[in-house]
Amino acid sequence: MRPPRSILLFLALLPAFGSHAQLPVSPDGPYRVAGVVMSGNKVTRPTIILRELIVTEGDTLPNGVELYDRLERSRQNLMNTGLFNSVQVMPVFMAGNEVLVEVLVNEGDLLVQLDVAVETAQLEALKAEARLAETMLGRMERAQQSQGASEADVDRARAERDMAEANVARLDAILDQKRICAPFTARVGLVDLHVGQYLQPGTEITTLQGVADSVHVDFAVPQEIARALREGEPIDVLVASGESPVQAMIR
Repeated sequence: MRPPRSILLFLALLPAFGSHAQLPVSPDGPYRVAGVVMSGNKVTRPTIILRELIVTEGDTLPNGVELYDRLERSRQNLMNTGLFNSVQVMPVFMAGNEVLVEVLVNEGDLLVQLDVAVETAQLEALKAEARLAETMLGRMERAQQSQGASEADVDRARAERDMAEANVARLDAILDQKRICAPFTARVGLVDLHVGQYLQPGTEITTLQGVADSVHVDFAVPQEIARALREGEPIDVLVASGESPVQAMIR
């Protein structure tokens, strides 16, 4: 299949080349992450998104370069999951040097969902255990203040809380692996499947035919090269098949 006539090249660069947010008044930082907000995830659980982020609430970043670098790596991690057609991870600067991380995702349409009834019930049980472990940790910490519990008791309760949360995250990941979403806007081909059918590894589910007039090619470049790039400049994109280069534009 021949490549499309034009490809829109989106380069995710450092702040000087970013298109979603401007640098704050004090680019030297430090910046404290006040929180993470997300939207567009109608199916994907928030924990799935949070585990892919390089920034978490409470982090202190030394400067703007580190901030934007972590946001870009977080965006790449989310795209690499194959769950989203597009991802934006943007900073929202607040009073002082606090910054809110905003995650906007565009989920692909669900193609196949395996039976997860048992795992879903297990997940609810694990969430209940995690809530109980969090409550017990709080009680131990309050008891320690009145010398009613030792430091070892608190450490044990904290470890049990962490293990409970890890079990929830593990099952969340398993559930996420049992659904397949379209990675881009496309027409779905013939589907020779039926409800209740068992699938073997490597089974072809369907084919996807892209319908967009253009596609985004997203990759990182060294900072010294990024300085020489300008929005709107034409470039050539080489395809793996070895065919003639495809002309593209930096957007």
